[in-house]
Amino acid sequence: MSSRMSNREAAVAWLVSALAGAICYAVTVPFGAEFEPQYMGESYQQMSVDPFGGLGPHPERFLTPLLAWLVGLSGERYWLFSHLLLVAWLALVHRLAIQRSQDHVWAAAVTLGVAACGASDTMRHLCGYADATTYLLLTLAIVALNRPVVFWTLLALGLLNHGMTLFLWPWFVFQRWRAGSLGWADGVLPLVGVACYWGARSVLMADAVGHALTVENYLSELAVARTLDLWALIVPGMVFAYGPFLIVLMWHLVSERALSATFGALLMLCSVCVILAFAIDIFRFVGLFTLCITFAVARELNPSRRARWTLVACVGLMMATLPWQRQLVDFLLKRHVEFAVQFAQQGDPSQTMPVIQGLIPAYWPVFVGYVAFVALLFVLAWCTRPVERDGAIVA
Repeated sequence: MSSRMSNREAAVAWLVSALAGAICYAVTVPFGAEFEPQYMGESYQQMSVDPFGGLGPHPERFLTPLLAWLVGLSGERYWLFSHLLLVAWLALVHRLAIQRSQDHVWAAAVTLGVAACGASDTMRHLCGYADATTYLLLTLAIVALNRPVVFWTLLALGLLNHGMTLFLWPWFVFQRWRAGSLGWADGVLPLVGVACYWGARSVLMADAVGHALTVENYLSELAVARTLDLWALIVPGMVFAYGPFLIVLMWHLVSERALSATFGALLMLCSVCVILAFAIDIFRFVGLFTLCITFAVARELNPSRRARWTLVACVGLMMATLPWQRQLVDFLLKRHVEFAVQFAQQGDPSQTMPVIQGLIPAYWPVFVGYVAFVALLFVLAWCTRPVERDGAIVA
């Protein structure tokens, strides 16, 4: 009887989290969303009809289309599956937050912050992309840090959803080390995962339309100047993606586990920097820091009353300033394009970085403002920093 009650309570808890995820998703839809597959999302929609058909430029990323096909939401219904995955991820974030904190206000604020941040915003706008599946798998991997087979299976599935998750493995391995869970399996299971990925890639891309999109192709297109330009946008990108919600990450960085938390954040930064050497979607990939935030909330931070209401205020301010932030970013991006065109027309080989050589010198007060905002938020995090109590971090 007690087992049945326990299962019933667990089911109710998950239903509450699903409802919380859906509400937070609905609240953020007015900030912008697309309900038809966009860009690469169209390829994923096509793949969802025949997941193993070698369709599109990236047929090796078949996991999300396969899942859509399995649940009957392929083809014209694929857009719905894309948004439902985002809701499922938000529900998981809420469940992890409330399991750790036992605080409904804190869990709701965290979930709303994640729903409004750049990672979720990208998923709402780039309908059909596989990002929601990636975040769902990697968040589950955070939960399974102490279960090596489950952990590495989730990371291997992440590769079959998007190969770039390989660059995140150092961060995950570090977190397993922090959890005291590294063992012999961590030397074998990653090799199995990579072998599965390369096997699937070799088979599915044999006759693919986008067969030129190979590792060799990516390496041949590496551009140092473009990469440095993108790196210069990381701080503005972080502020745009999270706003005051960044305080959760900063609480982690100034906690009793500050040294290891900071090293983990630096590992994530290195991963993002490497990814940006191959891809230009900076506002999409800075969203990967959401994994750091989710890790802190799910495994290490417990809120005090002060932290709870500080977070509520930060999330409210984040959402209130988001339209203004978008106007500013839209202006900067347009000016960035203008500088790029101007440099190209001038043909000066010394001018190849429109951000570093054009945008920042022309609008340096804006970039100083971004840095100052981060510094002020860090001061606020320090003033409300976590303390150690009975083996748990209390913010």
